[in-house]
Amino acid sequence: MIEEKRARVAELEAELGRLRAELGWDNANVAETATVPQIALPSDAVAKQHGRSLEVERLAQLGSWTWDLSTNAVAWSAGMFRILELDPERVQPSPTAFFSSVHPDDRERVIARAQSGLALGVIEPIETRIVRPSGEQREVVIEGIVLDNYDSDRTQIVGTLVDLTEQRRSARLLAEAIDELNEAQRLAKLASWRLDGVTRQYEWSEHMYELLGVPRSETPSELLFYQHVHPDERAYLDELRKRAQLTHALEPFESRLVHANGKVLHVVFRAATQTDNTGAIIGYRGVIQDISERKVLEEQLRHSQKMEAIGTLAGGVAHDFNNYLMIIAGHTERLSQQLPDDHSVREIAEAHQRCAHLTQQLLTLSRKRKAQTERVMLASLVTRLSTLIRSALGETVQLVLDVNAPDARIFADPLQVENVLMNLVVNSRDAMPAGGTLRIGIARHLDAKDRSMQVRLTVQDDGCGIPRELHSRVFEPFFTTKQVGQGTGLGLSTVYAIVQEGGGRIELESEPGKGTTFSIAWPECSVEAPPARAAKHAPARRSGGGKCILLVEDVPQLRDILSAQLERAGYRVLGAADGLAALEVIERERVDLVLSDMVMPQLGGALLADRIHARHPGVRCLLMTGYHADETASQEPVLRKPFTTDELIQTVNAALNVS
Repeated sequence: MIEEKRARVAELEAELGRLRAELGWDNANVAETATVPQIALPSDAVAKQHGRSLEVERLAQLGSWTWDLSTNAVAWSAGMFRILELDPERVQPSPTAFFSSVHPDDRERVIARAQSGLALGVIEPIETRIVRPSGEQREVVIEGIVLDNYDSDRTQIVGTLVDLTEQRRSARLLAEAIDELNEAQRLAKLASWRLDGVTRQYEWSEHMYELLGVPRSETPSELLFYQHVHPDERAYLDELRKRAQLTHALEPFESRLVHANGKVLHVVFRAATQTDNTGAIIGYRGVIQDISERKVLEEQLRHSQKMEAIGTLAGGVAHDFNNYLMIIAGHTERLSQQLPDDHSVREIAEAHQRCAHLTQQLLTLSRKRKAQTERVMLASLVTRLSTLIRSALGETVQLVLDVNAPDARIFADPLQVENVLMNLVVNSRDAMPAGGTLRIGIARHLDAKDRSMQVRLTVQDDGCGIPRELHSRVFEPFFTTKQVGQGTGLGLSTVYAIVQEGGGRIELESEPGKGTTFSIAWPECSVEAPPARAAKHAPARRSGGGKCILLVEDVPQLRDILSAQLERAGYRVLGAADGLAALEVIERERVDLVLSDMVMPQLGGALLADRIHARHPGVRCLLMTGYHADETASQEPVLRKPFTTDELIQTVNAALNVS
């Protein structure tokens, strides 16, 4: 070790001698005067060498210095003055001048390190800060070596001062850029890779390891990557790779990867070739983006669009179905008057009620039924329905009520809440053909997201359960796990539509053989609700007084039924199949009231009412619809289908002020 140091010292002494000779420095003069070395008139070669030395110092942000320990004379190169931003005409090089430039907070440490290095014979690199006269701070590193003479006396120290400021600044900017790139890749769920076409070695970005769940200690390779390609995608990926090798192009494509934890990821690949100046391929670059969340959103959008399409179809079916139900109801009412206590008529009436309920489900599914919200005490509603629930469950299923929030209230349509509860009850009953226990619970629940208080209704059974792969489909319209003829597939979809429209949230927990739990959460009611719905009308008085009603309905059978009901109430009735025909009738006949369906070909009820008011302001209009949402399409009073004869007559009497 000692011999190596001595050899190194000899090399430095020789190099210092050559340097002084090239620069024309007079060592004696420097030692005696301790001023900046005077450069003698150099030859052309020496001048060029001197110029190169200065340029090297400038480019390397380097300054050199010497310190003669015997005379205490110090010499600085031009680079030293430049780094310290000192004027060589005004500042004499000295230890004091240098240490005065060191940052005050670093000065003691630097002096101590320099003294320690002097004692050891080698000044190890010392990083510190200097403060220029302008106040600017620079980051520097000091390094030096002590030179001995032949008597082993330490006579001189030579060293360098390197300005690291720009280098450190560039390193920080580079580190920040890398951090920003990594963060951008993380936020975009993007991983990048590079393949060297010569060495066949891969480079992966930080997020590539995270994407695959691979430790960073693993060496990137094609084999390692392919271990995480979904088995069903490997053949497709091989085919694309072979095609890319032939065409030197690879279009973006989607595939699946398997994370180390087993999670399947949907990703999109994008890649490009790297070429040299001749156009030859020297490598490949590419990115892989995790689009799993986007896939989920796309699936939700498709599901929403499917629900909307089915809802539109269901609404149209329900509208027409409502009309025919009213025809059935009208004839059933007439038969019941002619055939007292007839069993067949009762069966028809019960079938009509079941069909009407199915129609309401379709309208709810299509969101064509307008909710009648009010303040509902959920526990009271469940208690009131308990008798009906027990009847629906049968003798083999036990009902358990677990009410922990008897005073909890929600804003909801009571009929819709009843519909939700009975659909869930029937669904649970069918899941327990051999019997079991149904538990209905009501409790307050603090929402973890917005810390709001909610009221939770749970319906839990210990039936057969639902496989996890079907959980995402149970709320789809017309989807059912029951056998053909045992279910319409509208029960749970109706529940879902009601809960979503009412601002609630429904969750499902179920496993085969472990039963099923449906949990519905509504915001708890904390303010007064709108007034409750008015009670049903009492039987109407049949005293039309001969006033004339123009009945506009495009279904002939329903038009005949309604005409007969109005005529029995003492009204004179004129008929029209659509709005245009109604305008012709009103031009030649005196009419007191126009009773029109909202939805008709050529001219609907709302536009018909507008035209009638414009030409015959004294004529009153009353509209009918099975779409409760259509009420907002007109300022006219609306009679909702299906309605009874009493409801029809009382509404018409009120419109005409008939007592």
